[in-house]
Amino acid sequence: MGYSNAIALTSSGALTATVTEPSLFVNGLVASLSRDSSFTNSGTITVNDVSTRPSYYAPLNAIYSLDGNVTNTGSIALGGVTGLSIDQSYYGGPDLPNVSNSGSITQIAGAADAVGIEGSFTLTNTGTISTGGRAISILKGSTATTITNSGTISSAHAPAIADPANGYYSYLEPVSKIINQAGGTISGGAGQSAIRLGL
Repeated sequence: MGYSNAIALTSSGALTATVTEPSLFVNGLVASLSRDSSFTNSGTITVNDVSTRPSYYAPLNAIYSLDGNVTNTGSIALGGVTGLSIDQSYYGGPDLPNVSNSGSITQIAGAADAVGIEGSFTLTNTGTISTGGRAISILKGSTATTITNSGTISSAHAPAIADPANGYYSYLEPVSKIINQAGGTISGGAGQSAIRLGL
């Protein structure tokens, strides 16, 4: 049964957010989704954090989803933020939110390093995810993240696909699956792994 407050959002135009003052509680600068909701971008999204944000603050998220599905066929440009932050709640059931990218999620030139997608999700990428920080950051969840790539996933200064910075995983947690299909490219920055996951 669907969630009664679910909504389907579509953006075909241009959305721009520039953060000039550090804030502790800003989440979902462009869109926030809950269970059974969805967000589709076929336009242009630009989110840049130019504030003097303390490093101990949590990163800002351009799009936040709790059990909601996200589709990008347009372009998302990022500076100093996480593009898509995807969470699975206890009420979301066994299936992870679906993320589909056939467009581009990229780093703003000269801006602070961004993270492309972070969380627990099922991702199909046929487009480009290329950022200064991790292109994809896999967080621990009750269901294994699956990434299927036939496009480009890359980072300029970090591993392209990685778990949290401390690399810690419990043996009780499910193992993530990464499928790099023919024509797919996954590359890390200089001296960095393409894929770095904890054991």
